[in-house]
Amino acid sequence: MAIALTAATANAGDATPAGSPPPEVIFIWYADGGPAPTASACAGKIPPGYACTFGTDIDDCKRQVQSYLDRWYADLNVVFTYTRPASGRYYTVVVTSDGGAWCNPAYDQRVGGVAPISCEHVLDDGTCYAFQCGHDAKACATIIAQEQAHLVGLEHTSSHSDAMYVFVSALSDGFENTENPIANSVCNRLTQNSFQEMRQRLGEWPGGTKPDPFVDVVQGTLPVVTVYPGELQGSAYGCSLVDGVGGKSPGFLALITGLALLRRRARRTIFSRR
Repeated sequence: MAIALTAATANAGDATPAGSPPPEVIFIWYADGGPAPTASACAGKIPPGYACTFGTDIDDCKRQVQSYLDRWYADLNVVFTYTRPASGRYYTVVVTSDGGAWCNPAYDQRVGGVAPISCEHVLDDGTCYAFQCGHDAKACATIIAQEQAHLVGLEHTSSHSDAMYVFVSALSDGFENTENPIANSVCNRLTQNSFQEMRQRLGEWPGGTKPDPFVDVVQGTLPVVTVYPGELQGSAYGCSLVDGVGGKSPGFLALITGLALLRRRARRTIFSRR
C-alpha cells in the first residue's frame, strides 16, 4: 500500500484528518551492506549490514524496536517509513549494530551514534546514525530517538528518565514531559522539556491511524532541498560506552557524549555523538 503524505496531499486515506498539517517523515534505514541512502558525518563510507541478537530474526528485531518508537512518537505529528521516500524532505536514520569504526576509526564499540545539531533551526532533511542497535531493542530505540531529536534541535539532559539523557538509561521511556537541566549545553540553554520541545518543533498528531512502516510507503512533507548546508562538514570528538547506568540494568548501554561545534555563517551546527 502506498500512502502519499505530502504538502499537496494532507489527507491520505485514514492516515490524517482532512485539513491537518502533513506529518513529518522519519525514514529508518537498517543497513544492508550497501551504500547508505544519504550521508552526513559518515559520507563516503559504507555501513556494515545490520545484525541483531535480541530477536528471532532481523524483522523481529525491527518490530521490537519500532514498538518503542511508535509509542514514544504517538502524540507527535510524525510517521515512520522503511522505504526511502521518492520525493519531499524527510529525516533519515541509518541503523547499524557493531559500533561506528566503519564511519571513523575513532568510533569504536564505545560510540553509540552521531547526529548534527543546529541551535537555530530544525534540520528536517538531516541524517543521523545509530551505531549500537544490535543487542537490545529499547536501547536501540532510545539511540534512534535521541539522534533524531538532535536533528530537531534537542540537547542532552541530566534526567535518567529522559530519552535525551546523556546515557541510555533503564529508567528512560521516551521523551520526558518535565523541565530538566540541560547537560553541557552547546546552545546556551539551561533547561529542556524534551516532549514539549518535540511537540513544538514537529507538531501534534491530529488523530487517525498512522502508516505501518512495514507495509506503507510515504513521501516527504516539503520540497526537496538537494544541498544540506553544513552537514557534511566538521567532526565529533570521541565518547565512551560502559554497561549499565549507575549500577542499574547492565543490559543497557551507557553512552557519554562528546560534542564538536561547527560554525557556518551565522548558523551554529554541531555533531553530537553518544
